[in-house]
Amino acid sequence: MLSSYFYKKTKTKKFDDDLKWTIGELRDKKVLLYGAGEVFLNLLEKYPFKELNIVAISDRKFNEETSWNGFRAIPPQNIQNENYDFVLVTNEYTQNIIPSLINSGIEQHKIKTIFHIDIDEERDSIFYLEQFNFEKRLEKLKKHLKGKKIILYGAGVFAQAIMTYYDLSGLDIIGISDRKFSHGETQEFYGYKTYAPEDIVNAKPDYVLVMNKFFVNLIDDLDRNLLNNTKIRLKPIVKKPFMVLWKEIFG
Repeated sequence: MLSSYFYKKTKTKKFDDDLKWTIGELRDKKVLLYGAGEVFLNLLEKYPFKELNIVAISDRKFNEETSWNGFRAIPPQNIQNENYDFVLVTNEYTQNIIPSLINSGIEQHKIKTIFHIDIDEERDSIFYLEQFNFEKRLEKLKKHLKGKKIILYGAGVFAQAIMTYYDLSGLDIIGISDRKFSHGETQEFYGYKTYAPEDIVNAKPDYVLVMNKFFVNLIDDLDRNLLNNTKIRLKPIVKKPFMVLWKEIFG
């Protein structure tokens, strides 16, 4: 079963551009595919993999050489006998596959992926947001904060997942703040004007929405040290049940 993250990720322009670039890069190479699952079948319908020089597709579900969806299919232990330039990993989850391929003798520089290993934290962020019904929370924020000027606080992987995969256009966002913007080197982030935390008050927002998984201490720190004696209100962008917050604070 394909994950909700898969559907969100594959709908982005960046994913589309990156995969088309990868296919173009491999067009004149001998390619061995690794991963014969639902993920690859879905992508196979949309992208011209069959235009590549595919020598075989490998997967642990193949116990012997056979055929699969028009490809010659082989078990992983047979890869070392194949003549290929690159192995293209088609699986969504790659963190265990890549070390396994390297341990089997495949040179790391010959391994390419459709889903990069560094997206694991992004995927976890999406699942975390879904756990707390973020879509519903976001619609409520749009109604409650209509006409209010907002600064987003947080520019880490969690915040970036929100800005990439969710529609924030119903919020009047005037900028984004994070400690990493304190040196003034980044003027824009995801299309938003950047503010150092100490400049939030001068921007005169009505609300600061905190985009952090664990926000209780952060909100307290902002309230005490930056927004004290102002009318600026702080809200977490994710709403969690009381018992979840209790466990996060007190373990």
